[in-house]
Amino acid sequence: MAKKRFQTRTPTEIQTLELENEDTGAVTEFRMAPAIPGDLLLDFLAQADTDSPKDMAKVVRDLLDAAIDPVDLERWHEYIREPANNVDLNKLSEIAGWASEVLSGNPQPVSLPSGSG
Repeated sequence: MAKKRFQTRTPTEIQTLELENEDTGAVTEFRMAPAIPGDLLLDFLAQADTDSPKDMAKVVRDLLDAAIDPVDLERWHEYIREPANNVDLNKLSEIAGWASEVLSGNPQPVSLPSGSG
């Protein structure tokens, strides 16, 4: 009988995300959760090549909601809802790819296609 033991990754440092508003130069920082649940990472990978903007938006939202520390989540939602902050789908997809890379311990980034739909 074959047997294989896998070790899970234990976060060792706090990760943060900084968003700089190109117009004002203001920098806003968000603390990241220690890790993203594996099932959300699988959902993110499964939808990475979808042609459906609706499906892509849902998986990006779910992943980012899990990636942002719960203490900062409400402030995150307020930030991305504010039109003056210019956070578009391409930027959210880029952040989701970075978060999935950093918080999963995966050395290779996962990226979504541009949100041109």
